[in-house]
Amino acid sequence: TGTNGTNGASGATGTNGATGASGATGAAGTSGDNGTNGATGATGSNGSNGATGATGHSALVAVTAESAGANCTAGGQKVTSGLDLDDSGVLDAGEITATQYVCNGSNATATSPWIGVDFGSNSGAGNPTPTNWTASNGSSSLTNLIDQAGTPTTVGLSFSSTPSSFAAALLSTTVPLASVDLSNIGGSIYKFSGSIDLTFTGLTPGVAYGVYVLGLRGGQSYSQPVSIAGVSTVSFTQAAAADEVTVNDQLGSSTSLLTSAGKYVRATPSGEIVITVGGAGYYIAGVALQKI
Repeated sequence: TGTNGTNGASGATGTNGATGASGATGAAGTSGDNGTNGATGATGSNGSNGATGATGHSALVAVTAESAGANCTAGGQKVTSGLDLDDSGVLDAGEITATQYVCNGSNATATSPWIGVDFGSNSGAGNPTPTNWTASNGSSSLTNLIDQAGTPTTVGLSFSSTPSSFAAALLSTTVPLASVDLSNIGGSIYKFSGSIDLTFTGLTPGVAYGVYVLGLRGGQSYSQPVSIAGVSTVSFTQAAAADEVTVNDQLGSSTSLLTSAGKYVRATPSGEIVITVGGAGYYIAGVALQKI
């Protein structure tokens, strides 16, 4: 066989073929990380204050004598209460929303035995007390208090806190008249701040008692709120000049009976009456009660 001849020259490049069909879509890629939170926006301004509400009305209580009749067989006290709608400081007939009666017992007499406690001392010839009143400086609870006849009773008296005591002088013209001489009521328990609860226990449940709170501050004037709470509550303010005795909400007088200032409250079902005195301090010469 003879030798191969030389290759011939390359032919011209052919034209491109037609574009092929698109391939299938690839699978979705994984989600990227969340971006960081943006900075907290500035706090918006406060809204305007709402309109001031209308001023409320004070609650008032009025106590008047109730003659013997359909409401109280042997007479007693009529207690009315309601809101002072016209802000006059007087409970008008149209403002009364509740009426209660504190009736005398059918066998009640003006000589029913008193139970009295004289504050400011415990005992001693230099600190006399009214006859058959119990002396106390408020340092401990009292039990089996004696009555005006000197007879032990089931009645006790406890104190919500321990007061200080002071041998306050008193103006004799402000000492009220009673079945015993009260000129020895001088002296008091006191605090310059806060209040105190004096709780009578061992009373007859549901029965009315006349309650008497004697205020006294030596050397300075005083003003103090007082409430007497049993089945209902009676509230008032004691205010007087230095060395003057107050009996409930009245200034004492050597020409007026102690009983003329009485506040009448029924003992609770548990046989208690609670006297609360003060708020910004208190000054008390004594307390007394009488079963009606």
